[in-house]
Amino acid sequence: MTFQLQLNFSKIYPDTRLMVINSSTPDHHEIEDSLDGMLLGSLRVPHFPDHNVALKIEAEICTLSELYQISDSRKYVVPAKHAMKALDCLSALAAEYADFIYIGKNDFIALLGNLVESGHLTPEKADHYRKTTPVVYTIKDMEADAKIKRDADLALKLAQSYKEDGCTTDQLYWLNQAKHFDSAHPFFAVPDNLRASLDGIEKADMRFLFDEGDAGNWLLDPIAACPTFKHLCFGNNFHPKWINETFADFIKKSQYVSILDLGVGEPTRVKMTPEHAKVLARALRGNCSVEALLLCEQNIGDEGLKAIIDALIQNPEARLKNLNVFACDITGWGARYLLDNIEKIPSLRTVNLKYNDACPQVIRDNIEAVLNKRVLMESPAGGAHLIPDTSAGSYVTEMGLFSSSANRAAAAVSEDIERPVYA
Repeated sequence: MTFQLQLNFSKIYPDTRLMVINSSTPDHHEIEDSLDGMLLGSLRVPHFPDHNVALKIEAEICTLSELYQISDSRKYVVPAKHAMKALDCLSALAAEYADFIYIGKNDFIALLGNLVESGHLTPEKADHYRKTTPVVYTIKDMEADAKIKRDADLALKLAQSYKEDGCTTDQLYWLNQAKHFDSAHPFFAVPDNLRASLDGIEKADMRFLFDEGDAGNWLLDPIAACPTFKHLCFGNNFHPKWINETFADFIKKSQYVSILDLGVGEPTRVKMTPEHAKVLARALRGNCSVEALLLCEQNIGDEGLKAIIDALIQNPEARLKNLNVFACDITGWGARYLLDNIEKIPSLRTVNLKYNDACPQVIRDNIEAVLNKRVLMESPAGGAHLIPDTSAGSYVTEMGLFSSSANRAAAAVSEDIERPVYA
């Protein structure tokens, strides 16, 4: 049997825990795999605000009887039969190092209840620790209470707290929860309240808003009209299910989003297919704000790239400058289609085709040459703004880094590559 308590080291790591195990010789692997265990330690001394304080806290922890250290980390467990000693230690640490440590109220109360139920603590002792141990009503406690009570006021407080901390994704999540808890709440009856709450948002992971049929869709129109919102991303949890018609409608309506980051970044993730790229293309056909499109490691292939190119051609107000199709299964066919139609996309300035192994280097160089020439032609100095960076073997411009091999900027595009027949 294991019991859980969050012993939080504020300003550093929010998930440091004390683990009390109901066993005299706990198995280390079972402890590490336990999701409901109590872990005391994990102090990460090099990252603690005060190295000496961290060492003192660890020394206090190490005085506990039958303490077990997990592997080579600073993670410790203590048998449940010594729970009182562990609790005494926790209380003393939380009181002495209040600037560094705090104990979550709800977790602490739950821990005491579990220890009483299992016979490791008397009700009188539990009541003593409840009264004497300094605890804090944490954000985690507030979140749990908001969900249990379906409290819109508490959800709105959480949204405001996360806004102040710059945690935009959490802010949007709790705004959505507040609406879900009480759609008739007075906050939502005044449009200026929502506009003020969204004001200042620049970047957000909005994946939960694009779930089909999700109640969060109500937030999309206000966000699309938010003048500070520039960067849409999906973080490390991308899933192609979010590239749907709801997403496409949002991108069409977006007046200010300039960076659309749909990259995967991890090869194990579920990825976009050419069909998802076609949904994205429908969105781009009606958008006039996106300037950078990142599709790193998405399996859009030639078919998906062609759909995006066609959408940009059909949109005379398209402003896309930077297209990143790094490792997207693009072959020479897709790259050549881009090269043959690049003059029809006058806004384009950079294309990243790296790690598309089936794409010939000569086509990539020709695409870069065309785009670099476009940048040079726009420069009032006629190219004098290029600053050699000899250490990198490249040139720095206002648009970013271009490889020196592609700075045959005035060179004509090669015509010695066999042109494919496009469907």
